[in-house]
Amino acid sequence: MYNDREYASFFHFNPAQDTSRAVYIGMTQYEDLESFQSVGNSLGNTAEAGAFFSTFDPLVFTAMKPKVAGTTVDLSKITTSGQILEVAVRDLSLYPNFNQNDYETKLKAFLMY
Repeated sequence: MYNDREYASFFHFNPAQDTSRAVYIGMTQYEDLESFQSVGNSLGNTAEAGAFFSTFDPLVFTAMKPKVAGTTVDLSKITTSGQILEVAVRDLSLYPNFNQNDYETKLKAFLMY
């Protein structure tokens, strides 16, 4: 692990939940998949892991990688003061009539904006 970030959310993920409690987005960057797996294996069901995970209610967990193989992302440079980081976690295959080509075209246009 070499980069650990936490962002306060201004939009609640699930309005059915208690909106009086703050929601945070935590991101940890690892050198590679092996490092990620090693940390998970070493923490396992330890008392330290239990103590940490008892401090919050996890809503979503995902492991991500850059969309384009061979590119890098540096979490310390992903946003600067005053910018908004938008995080969306969804399974697009569940959308009715999902069209991969249409998605890729629109995503590329959005990222170039």
